[in-house]
Amino acid sequence: MRGCWRAAAAAIGAGGGRAAGRGRCLMAKSKFEYVRDFEADDTCLPNCWIVVRLDGRNFHRFAEQHEFKKPNDDRALHLMTRCAQTVMQELEDIAIAYGQSDEYSFVFKRKSKWFKRRAR
Repeated sequence: MRGCWRAAAAAIGAGGGRAAGRGRCLMAKSKFEYVRDFEADDTCLPNCWIVVRLDGRNFHRFAEQHEFKKPNDDRALHLMTRCAQTVMQELEDIAIAYGQSDEYSFVFKRKSKWFKRRAR
């Protein structure tokens, strides 16, 4: 570990605050900057649809608190639909959204550049 720290410190000293040969900024005050060298490229393929699925968290408890009727309460369906509409108005790169159970999926346009098309 000390060898990696020394290598990172040498890169900082030689590169004026940037990783040697990389041209990108180092993690602020971190001795773990070298970890970035092991990151896999997670860029989505160009000209492909990107689907982002949002799954409900603690939806059962939320449904109980608001006394939603099973299996499909109109208030819950309208709430989820309105939330999806709001997301689509804010993010113009979304082509379509659809819901199923307690989750919603958003399909981004093929030409979308959101988050530099990174998967994470």
